[in-house]
Amino acid sequence: MGAAARRLAPTAALLPALLALNALLALVLIRESVTLAIVVGALPLALIAFGALVASDRSILVFAALALPVSFHTLNVALPLPGSKSIYASDILVALALGSWAASRLIARAEGRGRRPHRFTPAVLGFPFIAFLLVTLWAAERGHARYGASIFGEPVRLIVYAGIGLALCDVTPAKAYRGIVAVFYAGSLWMLLNTMYLLATGGSQTPDTTEALSTGGQRVVSLAVALHLAAALFLSLLNLEIDSSGRRRLVHLAVSGMSTLGILLAFGRGTFAAVAVAVPLLLALAPRTRRTLLGFLPLTLPIVVAVTIAIGQLAPSVGPTLVRRINVQFIAQGQDASARWREEANKAIFRQVDESPLTGVGFGRGAEFTLNGVTYRITQDPHNSFVWLLAGGGILLLSLFVLLLVRFAWDVVQRLRAALPIRERILVAWSALALLSYLVNAVVGPLLSSPSELLVVWVLLLLPGVVTRPRREQEA
Repeated sequence: MGAAARRLAPTAALLPALLALNALLALVLIRESVTLAIVVGALPLALIAFGALVASDRSILVFAALALPVSFHTLNVALPLPGSKSIYASDILVALALGSWAASRLIARAEGRGRRPHRFTPAVLGFPFIAFLLVTLWAAERGHARYGASIFGEPVRLIVYAGIGLALCDVTPAKAYRGIVAVFYAGSLWMLLNTMYLLATGGSQTPDTTEALSTGGQRVVSLAVALHLAAALFLSLLNLEIDSSGRRRLVHLAVSGMSTLGILLAFGRGTFAAVAVAVPLLLALAPRTRRTLLGFLPLTLPIVVAVTIAIGQLAPSVGPTLVRRINVQFIAQGQDASARWREEANKAIFRQVDESPLTGVGFGRGAEFTLNGVTYRITQDPHNSFVWLLAGGGILLLSLFVLLLVRFAWDVVQRLRAALPIRERILVAWSALALLSYLVNAVVGPLLSSPSELLVVWVLLLLPGVVTRPRREQEA
């Protein structure tokens, strides 16, 4: 028996006793709180999982973050933990990334191992991020002092969620590519099955308060899922550019079709706009993808016709609803209640901006407005995350966030101009296209104040950092 095994032997012998004691404690607590008992009973599994993360490269946390929007509703809302109503699954993923990274570094130092080669070089985590961090904390502290807002809420998540980058430290580009393809392709299939069930039963993925559309009809797929499907669409089209196998190309085309169907049934005009910008741009820059789509078009037309007929039978209102959602004249005439609500909500928050345009009024202040004789009380995010940043931290905070995005865009261009392997180029290009979709939707929805979506945004911002640009002499 080696020295390491001898050290672990006493711990292994105590493990069954500790598990039995923990189960007994959970049985006692179940009389007081079922939730608390479940939490206590799950502690050993959580500790074992944490230990596995310390010993691994933690990439599972990144893939879990990307999969959250298409997982389960419970994982995308506040978890029902005792004494807290603001802990989300995304918070736990970031905490695990921070804790497991720190533990792995302490273990490496204790064992005398050298540091791993530095491969993770995200451009956004520089001076602009430090300035953004400080101004965000200042705005959150003012909101806490003035309005009693939670000090750890949506504003602080804006910066803390950058910690998911610690789960990307050891991820190779090849592993990142394989994991992302698996997450988004499996997610597209899973959402197709959900969509078929909802169409057959007349259900919806969105809460009862938001499933009815202002233009008439009902939203089938949620907007968060639509964003995930838009990212899957971009990924499948990019993969058509690099795959020559006919079988794999059929898989990519199938994912493109499933994703497009889900996007249409979400009726999200922000996602429609993002796809309308990104897909033509992608096709213009990817001739092989364009030729593949044209080549397979005769084979896909019968499938499209069959799906259209099936949807028309299952949900006859889908066609008219889709037409009204993209009818610009309908919106311009003021008949869209949702557009009118957003307009008045933005006006209400802009009154806060007028009070302190440079530094904002601090995060956490609500507002109210009256529309058609009804008074609405809203949060500081009027379904426009950029206005939310402007109200909480003023022009200063919004400018720093835009500077982060400019830094990201510059880094993406530089990496795409470098001599990179094709799949690494796909990773970089995909992160930019997917982020574009999220940012377009941030103009028409509370995206940056939604924990699950915000975590995905940070993964996309940091993802190009796993791709190491070659040195100039290698490139030459």
